[in-house]
Amino acid sequence: MASQPEVVDLACQSRQTPNLAARRRTAAAALCLLCGFVALALGTALTRTVAANEGWFADPAFHLATQGFMGTTALESSRTWLEGIDRHTYWIFPLYPLTEAAVFRLFGWGLLTMRAGSIFWGLLAVSAFYLLMRSQAERGIAALATLLVAIDFHFIIGASTGRMDMMCAALGYSALAAFLVLRQRSLRLAILISQTLAAAGLFTHPCGMLAVAGLVLLALQVDRSRLNWRLVAFGLVPYSIGLAVYAGYAMQDPQSFFRQLSGNVSGLAGEASGTTRFDGLLHPLSALWRELLYRYMSAFNGTSWRNPYRSQVLILLLYWGGAMVAILDRRVRQQKAARLLLSLCILYFVLMWLLEGLKLRVYLVHTIPLFAGLGALWIWNWTSGRPMARRAAVGLILLVQLLGLGVGFWRDEYRNQILPAAAFIKQHGQPGSSVIAPGQFVFEFGFDGRFVDDVRLGYLTGKVPDFYVRDSWYDNWLDQARTREPSVYQHVSNTLALRYREVFHNEGYRIYQLQH
Repeated sequence: MASQPEVVDLACQSRQTPNLAARRRTAAAALCLLCGFVALALGTALTRTVAANEGWFADPAFHLATQGFMGTTALESSRTWLEGIDRHTYWIFPLYPLTEAAVFRLFGWGLLTMRAGSIFWGLLAVSAFYLLMRSQAERGIAALATLLVAIDFHFIIGASTGRMDMMCAALGYSALAAFLVLRQRSLRLAILISQTLAAAGLFTHPCGMLAVAGLVLLALQVDRSRLNWRLVAFGLVPYSIGLAVYAGYAMQDPQSFFRQLSGNVSGLAGEASGTTRFDGLLHPLSALWRELLYRYMSAFNGTSWRNPYRSQVLILLLYWGGAMVAILDRRVRQQKAARLLLSLCILYFVLMWLLEGLKLRVYLVHTIPLFAGLGALWIWNWTSGRPMARRAAVGLILLVQLLGLGVGFWRDEYRNQILPAAAFIKQHGQPGSSVIAPGQFVFEFGFDGRFVDDVRLGYLTGKVPDFYVRDSWYDNWLDQARTREPSVYQHVSNTLALRYREVFHNEGYRIYQLQH
């Protein structure tokens, strides 16, 4: 009898040792995956070309961090719907510039600092998605789904771009994961944390509504019998607090607030594309076609992509194929993870189809994890018992994704396009030369007053800069201005023809210099 405790202890140790080893392997695999994600995102952040709106969104964060007000001074706003933006930035939601201002205070202002913030949010999004998947599926499926997200070409781009999209997506997926993980322990706690995260996402970008709607859907699916009006009111508290704070900021200049937000219904992107954000509500069938064509098909295999990127169509087939399999294959459809992903995927797709008329690719970060999860379920179920087939499928996906990212590293558009253009202006201009150029050049010329982003070339202000820089963004805007604002188009065309000459061009930019 005296030896019985020893036998029990040995038995417990024999059970604990494999579990401990499995946990260590899981932790090591997770660490490798996250490190790989950071490496790919950092490589993209160092080499990818800079978008104009990265400069626009850095501007208010810079001024908040250095001067204490959230104004945008480098984007020309006189006599436009953006008027007043030099004092209060209302056309975008406030939480992103607030967080970026804190980042700038801690680590200094600059493009890489701004993009590093997106990489952090990407890490959070990947981790949250794993927790979401793990709450619904076995460890292998969750790991495969997370791997597909962490190496996705478009998701990596979103995590290496100085925009608020990845922050919004990270907060949204964290909200969904928190609700699913905590609901069995305490529904009240699950609601508080998930709704706080979702509210933060909503005050980061309007796409935060996706996670809010997703939480409502999940609550109705899994906890309908436990819900009551007290819990609903409890869940509204974070939104009420956020709205009260936001209203206080809006009341500092109500006219600018309403003018900027209403103007952003079409926004600068709409001016360059000739569409508005809510076109889908008026023309749902054409919006559906544009959703499929411009948000997805052209992003994965459109005419704007060069040949090395065209293999991305295989990834689109995996994502859409996974969704179709989850609908048609009863064995897959009955799995808890498939039901969750499919319902969220349909909800997100419909909302983006009807409520986001610009069809911007940057919003793919919200739907890609859901599609990737469905693709992982397809691979996992259809290669069950065939480990070589599973490895081959994953290997092919890795090859396609790394090819696209690798070509981007090799092309290094940042150093081969924008830096030579900025260097030319600095070399051939005077110390005080004025420059009108797209917003990304703010990272090269700063906020000393000589740089402004004004596609109209001083039409509304009378400014005559020493240098005027055009890129594809300016070209698209001016092309739309032929019919929308013909007087502006004529002004820019005539001014460039009569007073400027082209002095520099590369694949990304053309520079015109004033002739004295």
